[in-house]
Formats: sequence, structure tokens, C-alpha cells
Amino acid sequence: MHPPEDILLSFVSGESDLARRALIEGHLDGCPDCRAAVRSLSAPGARLLAGLPGGVGGSAVPSGLWDRLRTRVAEIGPPPALPASPLADCPVPAGALREIADLGGALHAPNWRFAGALGAAFAILSRDARTGAMLLLGRMKPAKFFPEHRHLGLEEILILRGGFEDQYGDFTAGMYTAYEPGTVHRPWIDEQEPCWTLSRLEKPVEFLGWRGVAQRMLGK
Repeated sequence: MHPPEDILLSFVSGESDLARRALIEGHLDGCPDCRAAVRSLSAPGARLLAGLPGGVGGSAVPSGLWDRLRTRVAEIGPPPALPASPLADCPVPAGALREIADLGGALHAPNWRFAGALGAAFAILSRDARTGAMLLLGRMKPAKFFPEHRHLGLEEILILRGGFEDQYGDFTAGMYTAYEPGTVHRPWIDEQEPCWTLSRLEKPVEFLGWRGVAQRMLGK
């Protein structure tokens, strides 16, 4: 229940959009295995630099470049402390909060919206200007079914607290999972505590049954 290597590679290479970076940073906060994988994927760049003629600081790069880089890195210093967040009462990992702030996202109070069932709500934390992918914070009361729905685009989910199960598995806090376009499921929320999720959603989901009829009538 970890991000696959291609997702981690896009994260390491800087190709991931804001929503995915926040999701992966949140997962890395509590997953030493994925932190090790990220270090491993980052290693080829370091090996490439070390393999230049003369190694790091060798003659293959302009004179003084490494000294200038070291000076700039030293000037950066440790990351600043996060400001008081309106999401403080929500179980959003610090890594995800920092990523949203660093990439220009707004750390604003969640504007909760009805999510198709009593006790279910979501808030849009950010929408990536390049890809259109949304970063969603979701919550649902325990011992409830989330309505059956079809994914029209890829959804990646990080479980923040509690958990849920469906025909694809049993997912608990800290786990990452993804649903490909066309997937249909009806998650059952754990009976012990509310389920909180952080999701990257490429397209809105399509509800089935009477909720789907209502969704189409409302044009959502």
C-alpha cells in the first residue's frame, strides 16, 4: 500500500503536480520504506555528478560553481516553521502542509461540502493550475458506506486517520492507494473512528443509482 515506483520517480524528478507532491510528502512523513526508496531514486543524479571528469568540483564544470552552490545552500538554512494553520484541527501531515505552502497553495480554512451521503464531506485544498488535479481533504463518520461511484479519472488517496475497506482491500491510516479510471466501488468506513483522507483527484467521480440521477440533474 505504497506509491508505485513511477509515482515516486515523478516526485523525485520534480514532474509531479502540487496535489501529488502534497500527497507523497504526507505519506513520506510516516513511511521509512518509501523514504528509503526516494533516496535510492535520487542517487543516480548524484552518481552522475560524481562521475564527471575530476568528480565533484572537477574540471568538467565551471570554476567556482561548487563553492557558489555550497554558499547558496548554506544561506537557505533550515525550513521555516509553518505558520499557524487553519487546518490544525485536521490530521493533515506536516509534510503535506509544507508542500502546499511552498508551492503557492493557500492554507485556508476548509470549505466543507456535502459528499453524497450523510456524515460525508470534502474540502478542496488546492487545484493545480497546470494539470487541473484537485487536492481534497475528506472525512466520513464511522460505520457508514460511502455511496457506490465510478472513477472518471485517476484518484490517489492517502488515509490520514481511521480507514475503510472495499473489494480491493482494507486500508488504514498511513496507507496509499489509487483507483484507475473506470473503477467502481462502495467503501465501508471502519466502525471505530471517522475516516480522514487526503486525495488527488483528476476528475469528479460519477455516483451510481439514484444519487447518479440527482448528480446529473444538478449538473455536478
